[in-house]
Amino acid sequence: MTRFEGIGDRGGIKGIFVCGLTSALWLVARRSRVLALPMRGESSGNRAVSFSCFHNSNCHDGFILGTAAGGTRICQIPPKMHYEAKWPVRKLSLKCTPHHVQYLPDFKLYALSTSTLVRWKEPVVEEDDSHFQNLVNTRRAKAMAVGGVEEQFSLRLLNPGSLECAWQHVLDPGEHVQTVRNVQLRNTKSGALQSMLAVGTAWPGGEDTPCRGRILLFDVAWKMTYAATGQHSTSSGNTNQPEWQGRVACERDAKMACTALSGLEGHLVVAIGNKLVVHQWDGELLHPVAFFDTPLHTVTINVVKNFILLGDLQKGCLFLRWKDTGHEKLLVQLSKDFEHLDVLATEFLVDGNQLSMLCADTVGNAYSFSYDPKSTESWKGEKLLTKASFFVGRYVLGLSQIPASLCSHTRLTLYFIFPKPREPDGAV
Repeated sequence: MTRFEGIGDRGGIKGIFVCGLTSALWLVARRSRVLALPMRGESSGNRAVSFSCFHNSNCHDGFILGTAAGGTRICQIPPKMHYEAKWPVRKLSLKCTPHHVQYLPDFKLYALSTSTLVRWKEPVVEEDDSHFQNLVNTRRAKAMAVGGVEEQFSLRLLNPGSLECAWQHVLDPGEHVQTVRNVQLRNTKSGALQSMLAVGTAWPGGEDTPCRGRILLFDVAWKMTYAATGQHSTSSGNTNQPEWQGRVACERDAKMACTALSGLEGHLVVAIGNKLVVHQWDGELLHPVAFFDTPLHTVTINVVKNFILLGDLQKGCLFLRWKDTGHEKLLVQLSKDFEHLDVLATEFLVDGNQLSMLCADTVGNAYSFSYDPKSTESWKGEKLLTKASFFVGRYVLGLSQIPASLCSHTRLTLYFIFPKPREPDGAV
């Protein structure tokens, strides 16, 4: 155990660093409390066995770790961190309302959709488009009822370390972002697999107004920019700075809202209203090649190989299979949930060669389903079998899986449930 003080910015933190046979532990004293913060992501060879404070001109208020393999690491605590919670937290001032956060593994960036209020601007409507005219009239009435303003969404790309905005795209006023995904699409002309950012949007109007939507594909890449003469260089002395840039590669209008999407073996599967449509990419346009009629309103799409899991807002889960034989492309329903759950989130459970499904409903329950056509209770595979269920107690807004290894020969998958915070008493 080693006592430390003044590590980090803004006066730093103080406490005790504990080295053990497993992971190291930070015992931090904050506001008359002692918090235990374990160090994550360390292998057995990089396990910390010694600790000491370190400070010089190149490493302000840092520390040194000695590893079990005989190495030394000079470290710093990330700036602007708060340690009053169970996990270190950093707050980012956006000056707008965030809605979706999605990590893009191919670009190693965070995609963030935000909205802000703007003044109402009359859109251009074609004379023969009566449905869009009704939608504009409904939007105008709602905007004038709240002072002549409406929401305008934008899409941002954030760097994981600094959380700085690397690139931003502003959508049309009144267009809401429904889903954001990092997908890999195969170009039918060149045969190359291209990683892109896919966004599904909608123009909500109301129960009596038809809703429109769009599918947006963004091509994201980075290039080196050179600082002008006389500007300060980076800390390493290099004036070259990588800069992320994005462009709209494709826009496809839809007659209904695009509520969910995902990549499917080089294709793009999108939930458009009460239909599930599979598109293929030719480098310029998206072409529909297959469709499937969904029950009511699809809120989530999860894909593992050629298996698809759909979550419907009122009709439960559907388990589909994608068949691409070269001369025909089909979406085949294998099984479904007959409980008619009000699903909010779904995810696949992968345990070796066993594939199960996890879903969460609006009541606060989580269910685990399996597909077993050999079981007599599954009605020859038409019914998803409930293997487990438990009460979470709150709305579950998202499910995520993270592969982790406990030792050199054991691997498992961790599943995190993100409950919605409980509203204070008296709130609407």
